[in-house]
Amino acid sequence: MKASEFRIGNIIYNKEQKKEHIVTLETLIKISEGKAQAHLSYLEITEDLLKKLGAEKICRDVISLGSNYVWTIMDIILFKDYGTWYLMKEGEWCLERERELKYFHELQNLYFALNEKELNLM
Repeated sequence: MKASEFRIGNIIYNKEQKKEHIVTLETLIKISEGKAQAHLSYLEITEDLLKKLGAEKICRDVISLGSNYVWTIMDIILFKDYGTWYLMKEGEWCLERERELKYFHELQNLYFALNEKELNLM
């Protein structure tokens, strides 16, 4: 983990408490000092997390070969293709196909870059 990967407000996983952890300035300092790796980890994107966001799962024809449904969060579309999550906005690719979207903080950061709004768990 590198502190530069995160923004204050990103959500990661606390292994000791076995729950989500909101990144604070203190968290970033601990990560940069190497003091947080033992109990903090990346939080992978899961369907349960998408449900907590209030995302809606809908059937839809997509280019994906791995599924026939997508998740929508306002004007953002997420779909999983053979284990890799991809993000689209209004029909345009926001990521190259070769780049994997795996962790929740990556989704939060992309969402913020596209919408200038935070993406938080409900």
